[in-house]
Amino acid sequence: PRSPLFPYTTLFRSELADLEGLAPCKALGCGNSPSYSCRTGPSCSQCPLCLALLDTLTNGTTHDGIEIWSSSEADEGEQRCLEVSTTAITIQRTRKALVCAQDITQRRKLEAELLLRQEESDRQTALLAFSHDAIVTCDGNWVISGWNRGAEELYGWRETESVGKNIHLLLCHNSSS
Repeated sequence: PRSPLFPYTTLFRSELADLEGLAPCKALGCGNSPSYSCRTGPSCSQCPLCLALLDTLTNGTTHDGIEIWSSSEADEGEQRCLEVSTTAITIQRTRKALVCAQDITQRRKLEAELLLRQEESDRQTALLAFSHDAIVTCDGNWVISGWNRGAEELYGWRETESVGKNIHLLLCHNSSS
């Protein structure tokens, strides 16, 4: 049977016994304190995880959506993005912090790739807008979705008058009339 901590131990490729008792920065592979104990490294005073843990332990405040980049020896140094939450729990009248982590590395990589594609598309759109060649884009139903300055000059229709119209109705003329 799987342990209820199976996703956690799978995420870090460690056995639960290897993680028990570790400071959160060690268990999560925090890059702020690789050779220090948690909250004593030179960057810990700005570390969102350390600040959230301290607030949770001191004030009982719950924190959600803390993002940290980490790596572990099991990952051979590969960076992972973790979304971490903390909440206070009491065990034998002592306040502790429950730390939950979700690996969102793939999501962040896809978001970065989409951002690069959007930036490239925006650059291409800007270039097309200033081209003196007539450039018209249509969807699968021949409805105009793009109309640049060159098309305005050639056909005499402004972009606001042409976008959303069927290209055949706008540009094709019946020669029999």
